[in-house]
Amino acid sequence: MAKRTGRLQGDPAVYPANTCSDLQGTEDRYTSYVNVPGVLDINIESIRLIYNKDLGDYDLTAKLGSQELTQYSQWDTDGGANAGYDMAFVIEDYKANSTVLDIELKNKSDDLAWVVGAFYMKEDNDMLAYFHATLNGDSIFDQPNRIVEAKAIFGQATYALNDDLFLTVGGRYTEEKKSDQGGKNWECSVWNSCYTSTEIWGNRTQWLPQLNALAPNFHVAGGQYAGVNCTAGGGPYGGGPYYGGTGCMVQTTSNDVAKTYHNFDWRLGLDWDVSDTAFVYGYLATGYKAGSITDVYVRGSDSLHPEGPGSVVNTSYGPEDALTFEMGYKAKYLENRLNVALNYYRTTYDGKQFTGNVPVDSRNAQEYDYVTGQMVDVVQVITIWGTQNFGEQEMSGIEFEFDFIPYEGGKLSGWVTQMDTEVTSDFITQWYYGQDAQFGRPDYGASIANVPENSVNLKGNETPYSPNLALTVRYEHTFNLGSMGTLAPSINYHWQAEDYLTIWNADKHANDLGGYGTGVGDSFVDKPGYFQDPVDQFGDQRPSWDMLDLVVTYKPAGDASWYAQAYAYNVTDEEIAWFRGVEAGQPRGSYSAPSQYGLRVGYYW
Repeated sequence: MAKRTGRLQGDPAVYPANTCSDLQGTEDRYTSYVNVPGVLDINIESIRLIYNKDLGDYDLTAKLGSQELTQYSQWDTDGGANAGYDMAFVIEDYKANSTVLDIELKNKSDDLAWVVGAFYMKEDNDMLAYFHATLNGDSIFDQPNRIVEAKAIFGQATYALNDDLFLTVGGRYTEEKKSDQGGKNWECSVWNSCYTSTEIWGNRTQWLPQLNALAPNFHVAGGQYAGVNCTAGGGPYGGGPYYGGTGCMVQTTSNDVAKTYHNFDWRLGLDWDVSDTAFVYGYLATGYKAGSITDVYVRGSDSLHPEGPGSVVNTSYGPEDALTFEMGYKAKYLENRLNVALNYYRTTYDGKQFTGNVPVDSRNAQEYDYVTGQMVDVVQVITIWGTQNFGEQEMSGIEFEFDFIPYEGGKLSGWVTQMDTEVTSDFITQWYYGQDAQFGRPDYGASIANVPENSVNLKGNETPYSPNLALTVRYEHTFNLGSMGTLAPSINYHWQAEDYLTIWNADKHANDLGGYGTGVGDSFVDKPGYFQDPVDQFGDQRPSWDMLDLVVTYKPAGDASWYAQAYAYNVTDEEIAWFRGVEAGQPRGSYSAPSQYGLRVGYYW
């Protein structure tokens, strides 16, 4: 909320009083107006079986686990920042059943150690959830049978080339299948008369009484589905009820989709024992993150897309691959009182997964023009929140870690990292938030239209949460109180350099072509700068920061099963941005908790 400019979606002149103080009465970052009480009700039942068998020259281990989870949850998603729409997300009913089986066979040998195994996992998910916005209505997500099934075989062997040199070779073949059977998205909104109308001016006094007379989950509880057991209304301008809400939900997508992913990963490594207390190592290995399925979009009868009504958009995305080289040194000094580890790494990602708004359709619609007071025809661009794969990204750095006992009762530990990251290939996409306020677009549809001026090339950007330099130092001294136990005060300090909170790196694009201007498409006129405002008012860059924590721990003598702690977190009351985004030109995000002081008692059993 800091540095708000007073702009919202549309013409800023319409919203003259729009600062944090105007909307919330304060500039305090820790003030949030929550009108949907948070609820989290989770029940987990699980069982785990482990079987070990000594087969002479071999050891066999089998692990079987099963878990059943049920959940209801709800949370306020606007926090008063987007007060007009009054948003919340509700997981009405969620069930997940999972089974995992892992089998390993190991040999017993001095010069060749190996392990082979197999892995199986199946997860069956059944979820009914909805996103709520008071001024518009609800989007309902019904996924009765979304299944994830994974199988793998693996093996790794380490061979002693001589007394102090060891070669490691490993591999893993994985097959994953993800499917959604019977999944559908539904809409209960003002525009299909399922939800009580906010649109007709003459009936405006009826809207809130009608809405408040309904249960928050009236649509899913009613179980009315257009074309199944009810007939959808035409919306407030199409003959449907002006207010009241029919509860008849209209299907927007059918999500029957399945994808299978295959991959083979490998690892080559070499370890050298330079002494009894030190060794160096190096390895080259691949990594893999499977793609996934997402909601299918089916273009409606009013679609203007070249592929026509009824055409299907499969929004599933592909896997992410990585190749990593690492070399390092680990050692113990001073009679094992000092442990050190130093390493260099370099990782190249291919097909890095990226989530944002993806345009899928366009259709004719009407909007209310506040200048003329009339309904006007517009072309509405439709987007979905989806994941895409983009080009190569490289990360490299040096890491140093230490653990030192300078005297009996004392302990000093910490780490230092240096990191460089870069998107190394072209990836042209849209800004995932509707930047009508920063681009000067006339409406939301124009801000997300699939036109060049709304695009950005992320090549050269840095990855989020990747400071060039960071360090943590912790010191603890334990006072031995004899028969009264021990008292251990500790201090923890963290510092890191500036970094970014998203992949967008807004300040790197302040002078790009496109962005801020007038008109859309062929009529677009580019104005100076890519954004209307300076990027420090809404951008994703984060300055360097530090934080100090203090903890005192008391433990009684002997094998007592409890302890007590006094703590002070964020002692200097720093305000650190953890997350930042922009919704329709409005900065949103979360910050570190303020200074916290307290006591806690723990018990082991």
